[in-house]
Amino acid sequence: QLYRNYGCIGCHTSDGAAGHGPTFAGLFERPRPLSDGTTVTADEAYLLESITTPNAKVAQGFGPNLMPVFPLKEVEARSLVLFIKSLREPE
Repeated sequence: QLYRNYGCIGCHTSDGAAGHGPTFAGLFERPRPLSDGTTVTADEAYLLESITTPNAKVAQGFGPNLMPVFPLKEVEARSLVLFIKSLREPE
C-alpha cells in the first residue's frame, strides 16, 4: 500500500520492467553500481538510505534529484525496505 500511496509505483517497477527509476525486483542483496563509479550491495542500510536520502548514492544510469524526499515515518521506510526484500528477480 505504501508503494502505491507514496507514488513509488510511478518510477520503480516490482516486476523487472524498465522505469524512470531502478526496478525493485531482485534488487535486495545484489551489487548496485552507482553513478560515481563505485558499487555497493543493496542491503537494508542502502535501501533505507536511498528511501530517506535519495541523493546520497545515485544508481548508475539515473540522474540526481529525480526522486523527491518524502516525509516518511521510520516504520513506513522500514516497511518499504521489507517490501523490496520480498520481491524476487523475474524469471
